[in-house]
Amino acid sequence: MLEQVREGTTQHVVFASCHTEGVFAIDVRDNNDPKVANGGNSVLLTSSGETKGITVDEPRELLFAVTSGEESSIHMYDISDAEAPSEVTTTGTEKTAYDIIVSGTMLYVAAEAKLEIYETVGKTFVQVGWCCTEAPGLFIVGIAFHDGLIYASDYNAKLIVMNVTEPTVPYYVGHRRLPPGGYYSSNGKEGIVVAPLEDGIIRVFQAADNGGLMVFSDAEPVHTPAPMTAMPPPPMLPPNCGDLYVHESALATETCLPGHVLMSETVVDACSDDVCALLSDTWAVAYDGEAGSRFTKTGATCDFTTGETVEATRFICGPAPPHTAYSEVYHDGVIQPGSAVVDVAVVGTMSDKAVLASSTGMVVVQVQDTGRFALMGSVGVSYKAVLPAVGQPNLVYGVRANGLDVVSVVDPRHPAVIGSTTVPSYTCANGAQRATQYEHLVYVSCAESGVFVVDVTNGIAPLLTNATAAVAPDAGTSTKGMLVDDTRGYLFVVTSGSASAVHLFDVYSTPARPVALAVETTDFSSYELVLSGTLVYIAAEQKLEIYETAGGSFVQRSWCCHYGPEMHIVGLDLMDGLVYASDWRGKLVVMNVTDEAAPYYIGHRDLPMAGSNGKEGLVIRKLSDGVVRVLQAAEYGGLAVFTDVEPMPTPVPRTPLPPPPLVSPDCGSLYVKEYAVSDEDFCEESHMVMGEHMVEACSADVCALMADGAAASFDGPSGQVLQKTGTSCSVVTNTAAASRYICGPAPPYTAYMVVYDDGVLPAWSRAVDAVPFGLTKESVAVATTLGLTTLSLQSTGRFVQAGMLSKAYIAVLPSDADHAMLLGLRSNGLDIINVATVSTPQVARSVTIPSFACTRLQQLHSATRHIVFASCSSNGVFAVDARSDPPVLLNGGAAVLKSESGEGKGILLDIDRSLLFQVTMGEKASVHMYDISDVSKPAQLDEKQTDNSAYEMAIEQTMLFVAAEVQLEVYDSAGRALVYVSNCCHLGPEMHIVGLSYYMGIVYASDWKGRLVVMNVTEPLAPYYIGHRDLPPASGGNSNGKEGVVLARMTDDVTRVFQAADNGGLVVFSDVPLPPTPAPATPTPPVPPKPIDCSAIFVHTPAAAAATVAAATSCPEKSTLMNVHIIEECMATLCGQLDAETSYAFDGADGFVVKKDSAGACTVSPSADAAAANICGPPAPRTTYSETYKDGIFPVDADVTDVALFGSDNEFVGVVHNSGLTLLRLMPAGGLQLMMSLQGVFTALITADHDPSIGYALGSSALYVLSTQSASILGSVPLPDDCSDLTQLRWSTQVHNVYVSCGSGIKVVDVLDNRNPALVGSGSLSRHGQVTAVGGGTSIFVDEPRKLLFASTAGDNPELRMYQLSDPSNPVLVTSVALDHAASDITVAGGVLYAAAGPELVVYDSSSGSSLQGPYSCCENGPKVDLIGLDVADGMVYASDANGSVVVLNATDPLAVYYVGHRDFDGGAVPAARSIVVGSLTDGVQRVFQAAGKAGLIVLSDVPPMGTAPPPTPPQTPVPGSPPVVSCSAMTFNYVDDDTNSTADAMTCPKSFQLAAAGDVKRCTAELCAMLTIGERVAYSGGELFKTSAAACTMLATTPDTTEASRFLCSPVRAASPEGDSDDGGDGGLIAAAVIGPILMMLICLAIVFGVYMHMKAVMDKQVDEELEDFEYANNKDFEGNVDQFDSTDLIATVSQNSQYDRL
Repeated sequence: MLEQVREGTTQHVVFASCHTEGVFAIDVRDNNDPKVANGGNSVLLTSSGETKGITVDEPRELLFAVTSGEESSIHMYDISDAEAPSEVTTTGTEKTAYDIIVSGTMLYVAAEAKLEIYETVGKTFVQVGWCCTEAPGLFIVGIAFHDGLIYASDYNAKLIVMNVTEPTVPYYVGHRRLPPGGYYSSNGKEGIVVAPLEDGIIRVFQAADNGGLMVFSDAEPVHTPAPMTAMPPPPMLPPNCGDLYVHESALATETCLPGHVLMSETVVDACSDDVCALLSDTWAVAYDGEAGSRFTKTGATCDFTTGETVEATRFICGPAPPHTAYSEVYHDGVIQPGSAVVDVAVVGTMSDKAVLASSTGMVVVQVQDTGRFALMGSVGVSYKAVLPAVGQPNLVYGVRANGLDVVSVVDPRHPAVIGSTTVPSYTCANGAQRATQYEHLVYVSCAESGVFVVDVTNGIAPLLTNATAAVAPDAGTSTKGMLVDDTRGYLFVVTSGSASAVHLFDVYSTPARPVALAVETTDFSSYELVLSGTLVYIAAEQKLEIYETAGGSFVQRSWCCHYGPEMHIVGLDLMDGLVYASDWRGKLVVMNVTDEAAPYYIGHRDLPMAGSNGKEGLVIRKLSDGVVRVLQAAEYGGLAVFTDVEPMPTPVPRTPLPPPPLVSPDCGSLYVKEYAVSDEDFCEESHMVMGEHMVEACSADVCALMADGAAASFDGPSGQVLQKTGTSCSVVTNTAAASRYICGPAPPYTAYMVVYDDGVLPAWSRAVDAVPFGLTKESVAVATTLGLTTLSLQSTGRFVQAGMLSKAYIAVLPSDADHAMLLGLRSNGLDIINVATVSTPQVARSVTIPSFACTRLQQLHSATRHIVFASCSSNGVFAVDARSDPPVLLNGGAAVLKSESGEGKGILLDIDRSLLFQVTMGEKASVHMYDISDVSKPAQLDEKQTDNSAYEMAIEQTMLFVAAEVQLEVYDSAGRALVYVSNCCHLGPEMHIVGLSYYMGIVYASDWKGRLVVMNVTEPLAPYYIGHRDLPPASGGNSNGKEGVVLARMTDDVTRVFQAADNGGLVVFSDVPLPPTPAPATPTPPVPPKPIDCSAIFVHTPAAAAATVAAATSCPEKSTLMNVHIIEECMATLCGQLDAETSYAFDGADGFVVKKDSAGACTVSPSADAAAANICGPPAPRTTYSETYKDGIFPVDADVTDVALFGSDNEFVGVVHNSGLTLLRLMPAGGLQLMMSLQGVFTALITADHDPSIGYALGSSALYVLSTQSASILGSVPLPDDCSDLTQLRWSTQVHNVYVSCGSGIKVVDVLDNRNPALVGSGSLSRHGQVTAVGGGTSIFVDEPRKLLFASTAGDNPELRMYQLSDPSNPVLVTSVALDHAASDITVAGGVLYAAAGPELVVYDSSSGSSLQGPYSCCENGPKVDLIGLDVADGMVYASDANGSVVVLNATDPLAVYYVGHRDFDGGAVPAARSIVVGSLTDGVQRVFQAAGKAGLIVLSDVPPMGTAPPPTPPQTPVPGSPPVVSCSAMTFNYVDDDTNSTADAMTCPKSFQLAAAGDVKRCTAELCAMLTIGERVAYSGGELFKTSAAACTMLATTPDTTEASRFLCSPVRAASPEGDSDDGGDGGLIAAAVIGPILMMLICLAIVFGVYMHMKAVMDKQVDEELEDFEYANNKDFEGNVDQFDSTDLIATVSQNSQYDRL
């Protein structure tokens, strides 16, 4: 190694370290003649081994050297005389040292497995830190320093980066592995340097032995300290069980491979099956648990065991968890090796210091400017708890095993014990002992010995007040955490053991002798507690228990958490409504307790260090730098500090938010778990038993997991299991205890859904009904099987328990007679409950009903009566006079009505019409309507049988909505009769609805399978499913939706849905869709825009009488036959134009005409007779929002047949045609630009599901795999030449098939290997599934989520077919339906099959997967169409019409599709190809892409996405100063008699008109040409317009004398301008008139003003006469002579003369 020192020109010495020969000094002042000093001998030689690295501190004239050998050490030398160094001091290193570097006074030593750090102030060595335990196995031999980072060269082929910004707390940043070198390893050597080169880039240069020189330019150049602002934590990832392994080692120090750590109990538990498979029988393997803990295998099973005292030789290891900058670990260099941190406290006047209690001493750390902590000092005494002294911020009480110390931290570098006392116990070190202080006393918890009291009035001499414990625990229990309520003088103590409890003592009167006041048993062992007001929060292992202590006793409010991970919490602290809990399994758990009655889990963070068991010591404080931190004692993991935990809780949202998108269940995440009695849960952690609807949706997937004969239980009715017999499964009843459960991930739990269960409702009760009540709806009553609970709304938006009445109620209603009363229905009676004081509900009056099966109630209230009806199953409906005291049963106590059709359920009143409705369930489930004019004797008016058992009802005006299990049935009760209207929902999930509530067009239904289902009934004839929300799992059973569901706006103006969820308690939603939520994205079904003005319709008689109606189809150019909906709309206007007894054809179905009878009435009717005339009118308006891509994009003869979108964000549009593939890209301006082309012959194209850069194209005789990145064909497979369409199914990473519709059948192609696609099997379906007679118009489509394939066939008997793809390579025909017209294109959306079948759109419901329900066709209200292609987007169908248009249909209700409008392609009728695609490109604009054959690609961006009319074309804004633009429609033709063709006649136009200018004719050529017949000429100013063909006109230059025109084109006279006007219509004329004229006029006027005024005033009269005479003569002569020779020069001169004339 080399180092140098230089002092000007007097000294320049290089030091060379030469192993055993020592260090030599070389004088290099003369580069040509260097000399070894000291006569050629070494200037220093150590006796402690070989000298290795050396470094020089020039400012202090010091040289440092490290030596290796048996006594590796560091030496410091004075080199003021560089040629004769003198040793100053030396110190030993723990490992062999190789390299050394100095920065300021800090010395860094590369010592194999460590970086050692020394402070050298005062020319002594003081070790201040070392690094890094969390780094992978180190062997560092060289180091370099730059900007607070150490870059270390590791002999094991690595570059290690460490942060030493705070030298007392260095930490590992990361490492880079060196690439292999030649035949040998790239071993890092001592040579390493960090420096910026001349390009300004900082590089690390590392000598790598056989690997050569390594240069890194991406190593972290400057390390930013841990973020001081809250940042979202990294996502919590489950452990990768495949990474775990068992490591055998005889050395306790080598438990795992380098860079790996012992796995925690949590990870071993989560991966128990995987780990168990690695073990042999009888193996006992150690993990990171308590001493003696083992994971032991016996036979084929494994379990956790304890008690092993022998040294472990096998260990469960795996990769260390990721260490992020959001959490900081203080261990190395702060905590002594092997020390366990058990407690932490924040002290100091500015809260800038933290005191740690550890098994080897008390450690003081202080926050630095960097935001990290630095080690200050320590006290070498083992402490189990630390407690800040009240009112003395620099004093700390330390609890020892047998006493208490008073420690001063005024000087944090030298903390000192200033006082001490002992207690008669040696158990204060057991477990979770804590101390707390009241006034001058400190209470010390000493396990089974109890609580002792120490008087600390004199801190130098603390005094034990009594030799016996002030609080003696019960036998078998130990005192744990304590706290004092100073305000009330209470001491709280928790105990654990045989009877865990929380105790309350009075310490106000006699502080040294606590007096017991109350005790409450806890469910689990309790460790620690925290106080907020009068609420006590207790860390009780698996729960956070919450108690109210306002009355000097314990009342449990609730507990947490139902839905978080399994916990083992032992310590906690509270800030701003959040509880931060220390979990013994190595976690920090955060819970929201803003509403103490309904706490919930927020999240957790795993501790980053191995051996990190969360201990009782945890505090959250804002320190001196203003940053809120959580400090957690992590035992052997040291101290963990978090700066990214949620600092402030956000209240439950007060405004409704859009619900999360409804996603189909992930069937692949379900599994079957074998259950053993020893298991704590039926399913894995954070998972749950699946609900019945999930099992139904995923039955095929679950069935595949089970063996023949196996049965697995799920969250359905008791005793129901999924039973497998052979290869199929079914739900059966089984009363035997289940040994297997169907499990899966729990649904997400959000703040929008709040659950009120344990701690709010009575334990183990079942919620059956709920209702808001109070004058302003400020409270909620919940009926349960164990009592009525009242809840009060808080300012946070959540509810807390107010009171309870211990009587079981089945239903509850607010009284209409008194808002302070509730009606509570028991199974055999009715209670009227006084809730004027919500906290103490009381029964005011009651009556017994002769039944034990009452379920629902309703009330009839008026000024004179209050009648309550109770539905009591088969016993009938009873009526109660609720005004009486006590209430009286009507009809002599007997039922007022009793149905014979089944068991009575819900009842409903329509008070305005004096009607009562009741539904019944059973074999004759029905809905009944009664007249209750006489409430004692209701008279039945009507009865309708329902399809399924009915449970509950809601009514809106005359519409009755019935919850009938699998559907919502809708009846109209107008006319006092029941008329079935519709049912819902075809497209939603399978339902089992039992309760419902109606609100402004929306029905909210309670589903017994654990859901809230939302349906839109705005249009009762066509109700539809909106979405549903799964109820969260219940802690004590199933969350089954009950009849009780209600939607109400509470006093805080938030609308909520309250749903009784059986064992799941009360579930409250604030995010369900609220009115006017319509069909997706469509507020109301739009009315098709009126396409035409009825006055524009006219009757046209063909040139010759048509032979048939079908032949009578001609209309004049620029007009078209009117369609049926226009005829119907305009019948009143039209009929007056028709002759009686005459038929007129229109564009309706073949053989239909409009006929006027003798009485003058017009009707549309079928007729085979020829029509005398046709009904015509202007075509539907077209706009200019469409773009056509053809010339310059595609080859001249290209026939575009298909289009698809490519790229991860739809950046590209792929178009195939008979010349190849063309790829277009969206440009910033909005248009498409050609990117690349690929030669070939293709007819159809789709994008690969897994890779948007890959396409599958169908050619004339092959399937091609295309790359849009390289514009190349990757692979191909031969196919017949009669194939027409293709689709795909990517089943998994192992199966990816393309299905091709061909004349001989459906071909299956395996495209998993892009370069080698291959036909599967024979390449065609077996005969039973073969597609026969397939023509060019057939289509094929795969519904991937449901694994279904749909195909259309052509020929004489066209069909639609549905296949099952359970075996992707062998589609199996499920069903087929016949069609009237062959479907040339099909698609599936939301389980609905849409088919473009020529004159109609055919719709089938395929949601069952086993049948096609329909057909439902469209569209009677639209024009005649020939549909050949379609796509579906956002509830709209965009169909391709062969006549050259895009037809838009509204399919919001897929079973009632209707016509919205259509767009003709610009440029006239262009025949369309089948392919049409709707999608958004990168600019977010939704476009319709239409393959238009020879016309190219047509892109529409103005098609109404939701059925609205296209926006009007914006008016043109004229150029300032230009003359008004003549409207093309304002031009007219002036006829001239054939025998007169004089110039005068030709120049004649109607009054206020003139000959049209050439510019106007040129601009309006298309419109004018359409009005002419072929060969006709019309004259305009300076020429004539000649029609040469059906679509073309030419402008000819002629004069009026030479024109052959029979008509003349006239336009309105434009407003005169000061400059005059020009008839040439050219741009030059406009410029001259609008620009040059005004300028010249201004100049001339100025000249006249000065010239005439100053020089010509005297001769004005004479001059005027002369100039006027000359001017008139000259101009008349010029104009009458030759107009053509009057050029622009003449124009300017004339303008000048005219201006002078006017001025004169």
